[in-house]
Amino acid sequence: MNKAYIISVSLILVLGLLLIPTQSAVADDEGWATAGKIFAGVVGLKLLTDAFDNDYTYSTVSYSSPGYSNNCYRGQRVYRGRPQQLWIPGHYESIPQQVWVNGYYKKHWVSPRYEWVWNKCGRRKKVKTSHGYHTRIWVAGYYSTTYVSTWIPGYWQ
Repeated sequence: MNKAYIISVSLILVLGLLLIPTQSAVADDEGWATAGKIFAGVVGLKLLTDAFDNDYTYSTVSYSSPGYSNNCYRGQRVYRGRPQQLWIPGHYESIPQQVWVNGYYKKHWVSPRYEWVWNKCGRRKKVKTSHGYHTRIWVAGYYSTTYVSTWIPGYWQ
């Protein structure tokens, strides 16, 4: 939740409670029960906002903690704000790279050729007119995109 939203809702609730007209200056048992419920609601709202608010942490400080002076006592709870930097651990990333593929000759099969001819008896017959053979076809060089898995070391952000 947005911090400004929580503060504005809390202010509206408190102002609403202050502006409720009181019937008498003396509180009976029902009045104290109502006041207890209101107080419990305010405390509950504060606990919920603290639970969902990640801006602040408390930690135990020892002498070996960096960035603290020696006048801190061991085990003292010290208020810390949100950490200034965040550690991003090392990981692999697939990075696209343009790679030149050299030209080459490709082996290509040319099928044999057949034709229909008429023999002397007047019948059609299929005859092979040329044998099949391999030929070479030149394939020009070109750029190709390949993905290379690269290790990205950890860093502070």
